Amino acid sequence: MTNLRSHDKIGVMNTISLKFKTIIFSAVFLFISFTIMAIVSVSAILNLSHKITREAGIPIAKRAAAIVDPDKFLELSRTLNEKDRYYENLRVELFKLKSATNCKYLYTMVPKEGTVYVYVVDGSCDPSDTDNFSPLGTEEDISSYGDAPFKTMRDGTIESSGLQRQDEWGWTSSVYAPIKNAKGEIVGIVGADFDANSIMGTITRSILVSIVITLILLACLITVLSYTTNKIFGRVRNISSHVSDIASGKADLSHQIPVGNDDEIGDLAKSCNMLNKTLLNLVSTLKSSVQALGSTGREVESNTNNTKDSVSIAESAIEAIDSKAAIQSESVNSVYESTQRLNDSVNLLNGKISTQTDTITNFAATVEELSGNTDSIDKNVNKIYQNYNLLVQDAETGRRDQQAVSQKVHQIVEQSSNLSNANKVIDDISQRTNLLAMNASIEAAHAGEAGKGFAVVAQEIRMLAENSSKQSQSINELINTINDIINDIVRSSNLSTKSFENVTKKIREIEKMLQEVHGGIDEQQLGTKSMLDSMAVIKASSQAIQEESVNMKRHNEVVFSGIETLRSEAQNIKELSQRAADSIFMISSDAEKSSDSAKKNNQISEEVMGLLKDYKTT
Repeated sequence: MTNLRSHDKIGVMNTISLKFKTIIFSAVFLFISFTIMAIVSVSAILNLSHKITREAGIPIAKRAAAIVDPDKFLELSRTLNEKDRYYENLRVELFKLKSATNCKYLYTMVPKEGTVYVYVVDGSCDPSDTDNFSPLGTEEDISSYGDAPFKTMRDGTIESSGLQRQDEWGWTSSVYAPIKNAKGEIVGIVGADFDANSIMGTITRSILVSIVITLILLACLITVLSYTTNKIFGRVRNISSHVSDIASGKADLSHQIPVGNDDEIGDLAKSCNMLNKTLLNLVSTLKSSVQALGSTGREVESNTNNTKDSVSIAESAIEAIDSKAAIQSESVNSVYESTQRLNDSVNLLNGKISTQTDTITNFAATVEELSGNTDSIDKNVNKIYQNYNLLVQDAETGRRDQQAVSQKVHQIVEQSSNLSNANKVIDDISQRTNLLAMNASIEAAHAGEAGKGFAVVAQEIRMLAENSSKQSQSINELINTINDIINDIVRSSNLSTKSFENVTKKIREIEKMLQEVHGGIDEQQLGTKSMLDSMAVIKASSQAIQEESVNMKRHNEVVFSGIETLRSEAQNIKELSQRAADSIFMISSDAEKSSDSAKKNNQISEEVMGLLKDYKTT
């Protein structure tokens, strides 16, 4: 508002000074016009003077150049001998020519160096006039003479210097003509100077008269312009004052400017009155509109603030939802990874259980085969025992029987070897079962709560494997004992064939051994039966574990599929939450902008009311 009023004051000052600008512009224009006219006049006088002096000087310069003998002049310029008769004769001739004309100075010169020339013959006056006479050989720098003498010396043309001011002689006008010999060579120049002081006096008087006339006319013009502008700008000042009041915001819009005369200023006053009327209607409308706008703006600002508060609450809720969704997504991903590892462990366990079941089945078949072989051995031992008495009665029969026994012993060795191999297989199965139980316990520990039930089964399998290992060690000890006995039988058979005389003694020993073998076989049969029973239990347990493992895999796949769906839904919830947060942020930003706009609207309304309050409409 302050800037606007300052600007209006400057505008009023500019309007007020327009009268003085008009006067000054007119005066300057008139002064320049008269000055140009004076310059043109002076220039015309100078050109006329130059033309007159040129027309008068050229014939004199030509006559002077014709008087000069070029060859004698050249010789004189070289010797500079004042006693030369030609010097005096030429001086007298030139002086006569000068006296017969209005020429002030008439002389001859030759160049020496640069702009320095040497006077040869000066016919301007008598030598006794030392102030105006230039003796033979006098040097002078003629750079102040202008280009005319140099051009004449260079081009051989007659040149005029125009009006020039010399420090010693005042204003002069000079004409120069070349001195040429028979070969056309320029050996010097003739100069004729004319007095131009009277011409310059006339020009000076003309300039002074022009200046006086210009000043008189300028004063008259200023007086007329001042009177005229006072009348014109007085009316303009009234209009300007009213417009300044309007611009300052304190005008009475109901006031009418006096029209006065029916001219351009009167039309301007009428236009200002129409503007007053238009502004009166506009300001009245603006006041009511601004009041309504201010009320609406305050209402919009209040509603916007309520919207911002609601958006802030919704934003906090969305942030909480987003945080929970992020935690849920992380938990679901963690469960998904754990379930995936459990699924891999179940698949691995299922494979191991299948392998264990197959191994136990094979082991059971081997044990059954071992039991059959043990029965066969027992039957053979019974046959040997039944034939014991026959050996005592008939040596030959004993020899044949011994051979049969040797054959049977070799069969027993083979069966014992098979039994030892089978026992090794059982021991290997027990070790693998034990290792499998340990791996299952480790995987069950990894599975956490979900693997506790399976850990119990793994512990039972491990205990069963340990029992199997112990039984296998017992069988191995029995097999080793049997092998030792069989080796003794082999040795005894060999001794029997070498020394049949001790058959009876050896047979007794064999009887004792057979009894021991029969007892060992009985024990082995009991152990084999116990092993078969244990293997049946292990097989049944393995089959049950395998079935439970398959069920666990199937249920785990269902759980895995559900977790996968839950994971996808958690991700969708997180994305939707993020979108909702972005939308809430945009709504909050728009609400903030609306609030700012409402505040600016209220501020502008107040400013407009401040501008309009000083206008009077009634």
